[in-house]
Amino acid sequence: TVVGGEGVLPFAAGNRWVYTPVPDGVMCMDCKNVFEVTAAKDGQATVAAYLLTHKTGYTDTWGGKMREARESYCRKAESDREVLVDVRPLMEEAASLAASRREHRHTEVAYRVMNRIFETDNEFNPAYTEKGFWNFFEYMPLTCEGHVIHPHIDRSFSFEWKDTPLQGENGFRVLHSFFDDILFSSVGCIWSDEWVDGYTVEEKKNFGRTVKNLSVTGGETVITPAGTFENCRHIGFVMEYDRPGFSYMTGRSDYWFAEGVGVVQYTHPINDTENVLWQLTDYRGTGEGYFPVADDLWRHYEPRDISDGWHAYVEYTYVVDETGAVILRDAKGTQERVNYEANKTAQNG
Repeated sequence: TVVGGEGVLPFAAGNRWVYTPVPDGVMCMDCKNVFEVTAAKDGQATVAAYLLTHKTGYTDTWGGKMREARESYCRKAESDREVLVDVRPLMEEAASLAASRREHRHTEVAYRVMNRIFETDNEFNPAYTEKGFWNFFEYMPLTCEGHVIHPHIDRSFSFEWKDTPLQGENGFRVLHSFFDDILFSSVGCIWSDEWVDGYTVEEKKNFGRTVKNLSVTGGETVITPAGTFENCRHIGFVMEYDRPGFSYMTGRSDYWFAEGVGVVQYTHPINDTENVLWQLTDYRGTGEGYFPVADDLWRHYEPRDISDGWHAYVEYTYVVDETGAVILRDAKGTQERVNYEANKTAQNG
């Protein structure tokens, strides 16, 4: 309602603008922004603003069911402790409503992680056989700007359930299932075609982190459980980051990329003599370049030398369609019940 005033944004007492969002087809919202000029005189104006956002529910669609599951799988209990709420029936409904191949694949990977969260939680499932410590599902759209690839974690669909701290060398190995995030957080991307043999950067700052001595060496051979890869590019750097809880990211990280496959090996020091070592153990499909992005690629990585009943892996499932490219990330970190309970008894004396 405009009763007076001039220009692109007219100010006159009584002028009023009401904005409501276009429905996203996922959440039911009572939402509006209201701006009203309550006084205007001598080139000055007073504008009152009223903002309302109230979620009333979720749509009966694939997206609605998946979002409801993501936002409802845990709740606050006494002393702000979080407890699980079984949302697997919602995900099963989502599976029945999935229409596109992207939706089917998304539901498949997300349900696997969510089911593992409930099956490996010792409070929710007293009959657990493995204790869950580190379970993540991440929905990561990719942006390819020229020859640089950036991941973007979509928090509206990603979820996690962890029991920290992950102590000892085995816990350190599990934490490094996030080797892709360490790379992106350090240098700002997960691949750049600038990374050719001889490329160096002495120092770079990114996201409050300092990266030093980044270097690239070409022509290396890497032997992994998934095969032998020749002519790999080896990217190494040292990252400094003093944020509490992220000390495992600091220090030297090394990545080996194979043409047509992507990352085949990652290392990071545990101490003066040992390294975390994650390697490609299985994969499906190849593509162009040293970080291929193509439909239906699949990569499976596991840490070497993990013991004491620990099981860990990270999987990437790629979906590329007319809406773009996305990686569906499944990260697992569990420990056999017998080992977990024996260690817990020993810690309690």
